[in-house]
Amino acid sequence: MTVTCEECGSETVVRCVLGLPTVETAEAVERDPNLELGGCVITPATWDSRCRDCGHTVGLERGKRSAADGG
Repeated sequence: MTVTCEECGSETVVRCVLGLPTVETAEAVERDPNLELGGCVITPATWDSRCRDCGHTVGLERGKRSAADGG
């Protein structure tokens, strides 16, 4: 499934995998360029998807943030 950026329309959106990764998860992230490890500390600034082109992120609460906002 292709995810499109809400801001620029790009299809270069990566998904964030949160939590302490298992070996299997780390291997899956290594194989899939559309996944990134996000760590295990979850804060209000934690994002779950990010556009590689414009830096736009979408937070866990589906709040919009941009790279300029520090998000």
